[in-house]
Amino acid sequence: MKFGTSNLEDLSVTNAKLAADIKIGTLGGLMTAERASIVGAINEIESLLADLDAVKEAIEEAPVADPIGGGDYEFTLLHMPIAGTVRVFDGLRLKADEDYTILGAVITTQHSSILVDYKYVEEMS
Repeated sequence: MKFGTSNLEDLSVTNAKLAADIKIGTLGGLMTAERASIVGAINEIESLLADLDAVKEAIEEAPVADPIGGGDYEFTLLHMPIAGTVRVFDGLRLKADEDYTILGAVITTQHSSILVDYKYVEEMS
């Protein structure tokens, strides 16, 4: 359910109403930095949720192999992956630093065909 703050005044929601009517606690109990103002807290929460919407997941991306010699291949991912989220497969899951290396969005391996799962932050225009 989407809600906005355009028609909400700071004093329209009180700790007493939160504690008694809605049973969610007080402003001080919110997990936000903005605890003095309900409008500020809602705005902060909406901003955090918007940031979460920007995180996307690539599943079974099949990058094109670029032979670089010595039996190695480079694969460039479509997006810059979030560190620690990359999983590489060639039928079985490959091990980082043993079976492949990754630098930015480029994977180097001796496998000529791979599938890659990873998370990335979608560029906002």
